[in-house]
Amino acid sequence: MCDVALLRLRAFCLRCFDDPLSLVRGDISLLAEQAAMVLVTSCVPVALAAAIAGTAVGFLEAGFHPNFDLLEVKLERLEPLGKLGQMFSPKSGLMSVVMSLLRVVVVGVVAESVMEKEFPKLVRLSRAPLGAAVWETAQVVMSVAIWSTIALGLIAAVDYG
Repeated sequence: MCDVALLRLRAFCLRCFDDPLSLVRGDISLLAEQAAMVLVTSCVPVALAAAIAGTAVGFLEAGFHPNFDLLEVKLERLEPLGKLGQMFSPKSGLMSVVMSLLRVVVVGVVAESVMEKEFPKLVRLSRAPLGAAVWETAQVVMSVAIWSTIALGLIAAVDYG
């Protein structure tokens, strides 16, 4: 499945680089449609796997305990002021902001350190053949993604603890 997505991405890139002026003089809707198809075939399997893994981890962590009482209509649940007070309480708001900033800073630092290490390789790619350049760029992107995911996993473990 990964090979099919890579082959479609490669074919799309080669079509775009083969005639870059077609973007200027042609109909961009065809290009947008092709780009959307490449993105969908590349991203949907990964997103689906992540959703299944997240659901499985949630069930492993908490178990499967259906609560059918929550399906009953209770008008006191519709009272918005109490829920708004909980949503916008200073304590939960501050904690949410701190955790969000921590995630952004950690991922930024991790991505910057990986890119700093890989930057000389990326500079040399301007003189490399297209296939090798795409492969090396994909490896750098994958490295950034893996290290960022590990960092976010550690933050999630600390937050859960």
